[in-house]
Amino acid sequence: MLEVRLDKFTHEQSLYFLIKGFEEYNIKSDMRILEYVVEAFNGIPGWLMLFGYRGLNEGLKSRLVEEVLEEASIKFDGKMLESLWLTILSLM
Repeated sequence: MLEVRLDKFTHEQSLYFLIKGFEEYNIKSDMRILEYVVEAFNGIPGWLMLFGYRGLNEGLKSRLVEEVLEEASIKFDGKMLESLWLTILSLM
């Protein structure tokens, strides 16, 4: 499996990433929602991409931010639990 690691985007890079992505599909972005997204996802490219993908398919709405944040939280918690479990197993 190939793993690609990216540094966090700056605030400006995050906005540019989302705006340009939506422009490619001729979708006019609501800057209030995009600013909210950029603050919520703190420049993490994967979550910005997921929001953009879902925004294309489901429409740009504030509620989508919470849905993706919830998904990010679940995945992060799952990764943390997996890491903790592997650490515990290695100590046995």
